[in-house]
Amino acid sequence: MKILFLLTEPPFPPFNGVRIKTYNLLRGLHERGHELHLLFFVNADEEFDFNFKSEILKFCSSIHPVKKDERCIRLLKNFLLNFFRKDIITFRFISANFRDELKKLVRSVSFDVVHVDLISLTRYGQDLGCLNPLVASVNDSYSLWLKNKFFKSLVLNPYGLFELMFYAVTFPIAVFFEKKVYEDFEKIHVVSKVDECFLLKLNSHLDIAVIPNGVDTDFYKPLGVSVHENELCFVGSMGGENAANVLGFMREVFVRIREVIPSTRLFVVGKNPPSELIQQANLVGGVYVTGFVNDVRPYMERAALIVDPTSKSCGILNHVLQSMAMGKVVVGTTSSFLAIEGAVDDEHMVVARSSEDFASKIIFLLKNESVRRKIGLNARGLMENSYQWGNIVSQYERMYSEAIEKHANGF
Repeated sequence: MKILFLLTEPPFPPFNGVRIKTYNLLRGLHERGHELHLLFFVNADEEFDFNFKSEILKFCSSIHPVKKDERCIRLLKNFLLNFFRKDIITFRFISANFRDELKKLVRSVSFDVVHVDLISLTRYGQDLGCLNPLVASVNDSYSLWLKNKFFKSLVLNPYGLFELMFYAVTFPIAVFFEKKVYEDFEKIHVVSKVDECFLLKLNSHLDIAVIPNGVDTDFYKPLGVSVHENELCFVGSMGGENAANVLGFMREVFVRIREVIPSTRLFVVGKNPPSELIQQANLVGGVYVTGFVNDVRPYMERAALIVDPTSKSCGILNHVLQSMAMGKVVVGTTSSFLAIEGAVDDEHMVVARSSEDFASKIIFLLKNESVRRKIGLNARGLMENSYQWGNIVSQYERMYSEAIEKHANGF
């Protein structure tokens, strides 16, 4: 297949969730003999690194970077123009240059299918009309994310009026957008059944494929590093909700654990930790905030347990997949394992349903190495059997083929 990918950012280096998925998908499709072309945004104030370009060209036939105009005045203008229209969902990526380059590409190359990545670029599907089979890989439902954020903010931060107003105003716009714009696509891709169910309630005519993210089990595997007893580790960028989740874990869970096992240490590994988190770590004691590291695997490997106090109720978490592939026991919330089909509580991972439960289960596991070893082996086996990228890429191939067939039949 000749596949054109429309992306919000380059796929290399793969340092965030979006790039990890795209990079591994492109690499896997190339290995299976598909011809890949990329059209993507780069930041206006940065030159696209030649080394990055050469790395991407190892598995792509052509790449077409378009500079994103991020000047404050233009963003403000777009925001004011689009706040009360459905275009608010895509306004950050409105670009005449991107649209022109897209039209030029589809005129010069006969693509079998066009893969539009994330909700932010779905407006460009209209520019293609009925010329090509279209797949929108949105990962999560934006409407569902907004709904969850609104109710969470209502409980945890009822005085954050601007934040609440943004969610309240944007939610109905997002619902309308997902309901109507997704109809332009032969297939919609999400990573969890929760997102699928929500979108089908909005529009039962949508053709949705549920395909989880995969994990590179050759890279994320046990390294033979000695485990440090009573050491916990959290891995993840400190942007978004992660910092708040880790703060809550330190205050409500970690202090309970230290009362029973005073030698317990927690390593928080991830870029851009806020000052509040660092200050709280110093107050609590036994918490080490590393910031960005080049390789998270040694931190994960030496930890007795991986903890994940996430509260996100949609999507899938790459760092949980990676930890399980390392053969580690992940102790998390019900949201931590939301889209990991086949994962069984106390067999492949451990689910905590309250702060008290979190603390007691971690204490139990720290004291029981044999239980940790058994669950860790099961977790590694599940990742090898079901979540290797080879298995995941074949599901994308099936989705593309179904989109092509649907387009050919005029559905």
